[in-house]
Amino acid sequence: MNYYIEKPNTWRAANRKCAEIQEFVNQFKNCLIYDEKSRDALIKEIRDKVEELNNAYPRTKRLKVEFSHGDYISCYPDERGVDEYVFAFHFYPVKRTYDVWQSLVEINNDERARRYVDGVKKANPIDNPTWGLLETAFVAGMEEQRQMERRR
Repeated sequence: MNYYIEKPNTWRAANRKCAEIQEFVNQFKNCLIYDEKSRDALIKEIRDKVEELNNAYPRTKRLKVEFSHGDYISCYPDERGVDEYVFAFHFYPVKRTYDVWQSLVEINNDERARRYVDGVKKANPIDNPTWGLLETAFVAGMEEQRQMERRR
């Protein structure tokens, strides 16, 4: 299952340690997480960063990270008072995605589109620098096909 982090909720930083951890988690704003294993790795990375900062700033209150209900992570001081959160965010499950290539295959039943879809699905489209080139080539190919049909 895919997950999405919209925006970590952060509160006013009480000290430099809190500001550093907030800056660290804010890099995950609008982040897509591909599976539970990646989500668990992210949680471990956040816990490691909090532990690193706890050791770097021994004279401040120790921070604690809690993961609950399978979709909510929060950070707060160990001896917490009222509303002393440092950050909190939800892992929202992705219910569905929209894939323009797949819709073109379904609508047009085009074999050329099907080959593009199969090729692009093998490579991650987010990390694939040729994604725009594939789209341009596909649109140009579709336009060429339409012009040939008009000439007939």
